[in-house]
Amino acid sequence: MVSTKIQFNEKLGKPYKICKDKDISALFKTGKKIYKFPYSSSYLIVDEKQSTPFQLVISVPKRNFKKAHDRNRIKRIIKETFRKNKLILETFLLEEQLQLSFFLMYNHKEKLTFEEFMLKTELFVYFLIENLKNDSKI
Repeated sequence: MVSTKIQFNEKLGKPYKICKDKDISALFKTGKKIYKFPYSSSYLIVDEKQSTPFQLVISVPKRNFKKAHDRNRIKRIIKETFRKNKLILETFLLEEQLQLSFFLMYNHKEKLTFEEFMLKTELFVYFLIENLKNDSKI
């Protein structure tokens, strides 16, 4: 019997990004929407196999933060906090053999501290997992 070990790392590089406009528009047309402060998200369970269990896009609206350096900083912080919490989501998706795409949008009008971002991102990941569990039961 051959055992396959899954090796986890904390990298969140190019394979985790959604690059095709077709995939992003499919998220908004057929994906399910969830909201957990300060994030809103559209997610879609996809059939095509990819090298990673999930792919995502991070967005910070220009209407809330006019200056590009503010938006970029928030995106960098969100990416870092998500990188630290991604193993929770990856483990669940690999156990359930699911492939997920989602669009993550920051909907708060003020900047949070890094610790607040860490907490809110972790809560969002657990909230997303609960929604995925409920969807798979139906």
